[in-house]
Amino acid sequence: MKFKFAFHLVLLFFVIQACNQRSEVNSTGSPEVKQWIARVLLLATKERHSNDSIGILLDSAELSSKVLHLDSSRAAVLFWKGIIQYEENNYTDAEALFSEAKSIAEKNNYTRIHARCLERQASIHLGTDDPYLALKLYFQSLALCEKAGDSGGMAKVYNVLGFYKGQTGQFDSAVLLLNRAMEINRQLNDRRNMIENLGNLGYVYRQNGKNAEAEKIYHSLIAELIARNDSSSLPVIYYNMAAFRQEDHQLDSAIYYLRKAMVIAEITGDTALLSTLYGNTGEILMDKGSFDSSKVYLNRCLQYSILTDDVETQLQALKFLIKADTLSGKYNDIGSLYNRITVLQDSVFERKQRNNSRTIELQYENEKKRNLIELQEIEIQSKTKVRNLLLLLLITVIAAVVLLGRMIFLRKKNYLKDKLLLENKILLNQLQLDQLKKMKRLTG
Repeated sequence: MKFKFAFHLVLLFFVIQACNQRSEVNSTGSPEVKQWIARVLLLATKERHSNDSIGILLDSAELSSKVLHLDSSRAAVLFWKGIIQYEENNYTDAEALFSEAKSIAEKNNYTRIHARCLERQASIHLGTDDPYLALKLYFQSLALCEKAGDSGGMAKVYNVLGFYKGQTGQFDSAVLLLNRAMEINRQLNDRRNMIENLGNLGYVYRQNGKNAEAEKIYHSLIAELIARNDSSSLPVIYYNMAAFRQEDHQLDSAIYYLRKAMVIAEITGDTALLSTLYGNTGEILMDKGSFDSSKVYLNRCLQYSILTDDVETQLQALKFLIKADTLSGKYNDIGSLYNRITVLQDSVFERKQRNNSRTIELQYENEKKRNLIELQEIEIQSKTKVRNLLLLLLITVIAAVVLLGRMIFLRKKNYLKDKLLLENKILLNQLQLDQLKKMKRLTG
């Protein structure tokens, strides 16, 4: 509490300083506050695992950016607050923060932060409720990343799209996308994301029946991750190794790897991964005929999936619980389990309907904006044509006036010239006549 109070005092000092200096700086706020927020954001990218202290700093940074109308800073702060919630598997809170940040970014044309928010929202929907909406958001994010030149964002999207292509059997495209992601991360010297790319590449090889290549990747990654003490990626690789053993019907070995993954995930509090690990372990124990133990793990899977609002995993866990009760001859709870499935399926339908309506609304708004832009372009073109026509008419009138003036000038000039010639001719004739008269007097 003292730590939190101290940071809010620092924030208050900066806000007061900014207000005092308002006459010396423009409406974008105090440079000192901007620098402080930039340092907080940099700290969030490097030390966000200290979530309590970083959270306090981000709260203060959000308040100061809101007070001083620093929209760019506020969008970035909201994004990183969303990242922390996402990493703690608080997907509902993360989605709300990403939506708010995206709204600010979209309004102010902050393309990079807009793209990153879309990518994170897609990840939430991919893992919890609507993979089709997720793919749509990923492609929207990719287009914005390419526009902004955000290589890191492009690599993230390529990674997910590669994984999806592997799931749908498009193995050549999957390998191409994952290699593209790895190449970008290699250029960025981002080994952490390269490890994730390699893990997904191993998954694609396994789906394609190239087990030797996949297992080689997994073993090399396990050794590296243990050496790096990477507790976020290591349990995922253990989970993939368990899937290998499960496919080969080496069930005890599969449970061994799943439990190794569980130990790490329990320490890190990765509830999303834990729901998957407990679910798979429950499924394997059911295949081995250990129905009571299977139900324990499946119920833990159900609890964790409720925490993360992962409806798909909840449905899967409930179906396995019904299967375990059916195989063990215990029918007492089956009715209530079916009722829960019905409620969840209705919830999934409602979410999809809501997402569809939201998509239709967005399409309508985009179409409206597009039509407005086209109308504005037509108006601009029409005004341009009228302006060009008036300009041409003015030039024509000026040219006609100049030409007419020149013609009048030339005619007047010719008239004066002819008049002068005539006067000279009359004068010459008069001189000749006078000369003739003089000669007559002299001879007479």
